[in-house]
Amino acid sequence: MDLSILMRVQVLSEDETQLVYLADSLRDQFQVFSPIVGLESSSFLSGPLGRDAGLYLVLKAYEAPVLAQSLYSWLTEHKTGVVLSNEDQAVELTEGLGFVGVVENIQLMLPGEPGQKPTRLPDPPDPDDD
Repeated sequence: MDLSILMRVQVLSEDETQLVYLADSLRDQFQVFSPIVGLESSSFLSGPLGRDAGLYLVLKAYEAPVLAQSLYSWLTEHKTGVVLSNEDQAVELTEGLGFVGVVENIQLMLPGEPGQKPTRLPDPPDPDDD
């Protein structure tokens, strides 16, 4: 069963256009991943741009690696933090966390089967295992 979770993405910047840039970046990355899956049908900007504006997206566990890579790429380019939240928790993502830190924080927010641990992203292959 592939559970979905509603995520809210906010940009920690006084520049209101940063959220628009992030939305465009995520849309592009998700469309490369799968033209039929992505932000066009599952997200929207909430209200007018401003301090509390956010981008909502419905995330399936298998899309989490794309979100992690997209957010980390955006963080390294724009040097601006992002808050990712769902109904239970919120995490602040910054470039300083590194890619692994971004992945781990997203993993903590993924849904799991009732009574199970959250779904985890697959671990990268061991470089020593040929």
